[in-house]
Amino acid sequence: MNMKMTVRKKLLAGFGLVYVLIALLVGFSYYEISTLDRTYTDVIDKRVTKLVNAKELEVLIRREVGSMRGYLLTGDETSRKNFEKAHGEYKKISEKLAAELTREETKQLLAELDLLEQQFYELGQKTFDLKAQNKPEQYIALVTTTGRDLTTQFDEKVNQLVALQQREMKEANDDASASAAAVQRLIIIVGLLTAAAGATVSYYISRSLSRPLLALSEAAKRIAAGDLTDGRLSVRNRDEIGALAASFEQMAKNLREFSADFSLAF
Repeated sequence: MNMKMTVRKKLLAGFGLVYVLIALLVGFSYYEISTLDRTYTDVIDKRVTKLVNAKELEVLIRREVGSMRGYLLTGDETSRKNFEKAHGEYKKISEKLAAELTREETKQLLAELDLLEQQFYELGQKTFDLKAQNKPEQYIALVTTTGRDLTTQFDEKVNQLVALQQREMKEANDDASASAAAVQRLIIIVGLLTAAAGATVSYYISRSLSRPLLALSEAAKRIAAGDLTDGRLSVRNRDEIGALAASFEQMAKNLREFSADFSLAF
């Protein structure tokens, strides 16, 4: 009898398929989780960077205010240099932040902040000139009126910008949570499909082995009880069990012939 698929090969193929399915599930899960992690990390890093830059603008304008007051009070050139330095740093961070922003609302707010900062810088230059001209009443009036108004407006705008960045970060967190939940559901579905496929393979292998063995067992019981009328088995396996069934049928046939010859002799 030509055996195409032995029992050993069936078992190896079945377990191999289950292992492949498990490996695919693990690989798929790892890929999805890694992709989600990279996406979440990139989004959060960008949001944090923009939030930090927005807060840095507030720090720099405070430094400009402090440096201007320091120069007006003491005439120390270091304070004036710090004023210029803070202005230059503000420009750099503002340009960097502008390149990272995507929403029109946030871009417009940053443009308004830049305008206020420029106006304050120009105000500082005027007060420095007035101090050089020894006109304290005039530069004090500018600082206490226009200067205070500009810093108040700047505080309001920068708080709005920070609030927008915080809102974007919350939205990013919400999106990441939703994506994580979707990936979790997908992994569960794939896991269930993998389990179903593994169960199907196991059922097929167990059925292909148990049914012919049960048929052989029933036939053996009939022969043991003296029933030699029919030794044919409905076993179609082309493996060791099929070979065993064929040998069993031949044995049953030989027993029937022997029984018939014995009956004729007596």
